[in-house]
Amino acid sequence: MLAPFVYLTSGFFQILALPLLLFVSILCVFFPARKLPRFVWGVDPIINIKYLSKALQRRFESKTVVFEVYDINNRNDFDDVFMENLRIPYFIKSLLSHVKYIFWGDIFCFSFNGGFLGRLKILSHAEPYFYRIAGKKIVIWPYGSDSYVYGKVRDPSSQNCLMISYPLYGRRFATVELHVNRWRRHADILLSHTMSLDGIGRWDVLTSSYLIIDKDQWTSDQSATDKAKENIVICHSPNHRGAKGSEFIISAVQRLKDEGYPVELRLLEGVPNHEVKRVLTEEADILVEQLILQGHGLSALEGMASGLPVISNISDVDCFKLFRRYSFFDECPLVSGTPENIVDVLRSLVSDANLRKRLGEAGRQYVEKYHSYETGLYVFEIIVRKIWLKEDVDLMNIFHPILGEYPKRKPKIEHPLVENRIVN
Repeated sequence: MLAPFVYLTSGFFQILALPLLLFVSILCVFFPARKLPRFVWGVDPIINIKYLSKALQRRFESKTVVFEVYDINNRNDFDDVFMENLRIPYFIKSLLSHVKYIFWGDIFCFSFNGGFLGRLKILSHAEPYFYRIAGKKIVIWPYGSDSYVYGKVRDPSSQNCLMISYPLYGRRFATVELHVNRWRRHADILLSHTMSLDGIGRWDVLTSSYLIIDKDQWTSDQSATDKAKENIVICHSPNHRGAKGSEFIISAVQRLKDEGYPVELRLLEGVPNHEVKRVLTEEADILVEQLILQGHGLSALEGMASGLPVISNISDVDCFKLFRRYSFFDECPLVSGTPENIVDVLRSLVSDANLRKRLGEAGRQYVEKYHSYETGLYVFEIIVRKIWLKEDVDLMNIFHPILGEYPKRKPKIEHPLVENRIVN
């Protein structure tokens, strides 16, 4: 009997808070605009916002503010966790954080889940207008569960693996779609990803992945050919096995063992990030990231930065044709792997130390060129010029292989793959 009362009370106070939040937004207008904007990253505790914020700190003030910290991460990965310390309700903490940072920040970088008010049923609808009235700018970075609208995912296998690993979102897809529609309409900038093609319908910076990594924290001097050991170590680090196709990877390694190949599988499941880093940089020879969902995540970048050949699903020809033509993906040395070909792909890599070495070297170069702090800062410097300084810049083509300036800063990355496939 208590739950309905709590919900109604919460909704009642949210309605009462509307005039206060509107007043705060109007008050922000009277503060002079900064020449260099401040960035606020949040509120989902995704580790990549740590790297993006640190990249921006080379020129701008930038903070990460999240509502909690996942077990695989450390508290010091983020600047502020607004659900800690104070013993007050989530609703009040959300309001206080919103008020605090709407005065401090200028450009707010959120997922489709929204910002500090995004988990409040009533205030989430008004949140974009509070930022708009205050003269703030919004950058949306999709990461996965915030943006996959079940029923609009183009690949049936991808939708199936999402329902295996994240069944709850199959029931609440209408809520996800509501959030996507809200921020697609109100965002000043929407960063692209391969998932952008699955029903999001908008992007303002064309890249197959906006993820970046601190390349200096990963080493590439211990290549697979230099490690004197008995077995080839194949690593796989799933957060959810269904979404990664883990059963196909486990089966493929076992089949290679049965064929007499000297391989062993290292499953890095539920392992803290520092241990994943140690294994990838000191023990691994090959990393298999994912075989079902298209594209790659942060794990692939960690593997390539470590000088490893990395396998991910790059089989959607139409999807990746877009990123090859209009962005930098033609330089990407990821090896495409699917449940149907993973045994053959692994067999080729296990049997050819020179191929592993060439792919590892190209992968390190790829991360340095397109997924480093330098790249992240470059992208957001252009974004600032576009939405803060009101300059006429062409965001859509900043990574275009012909029209873009950035791809020409370093030599084109050469690798032995043809459209991410091993050619014998």
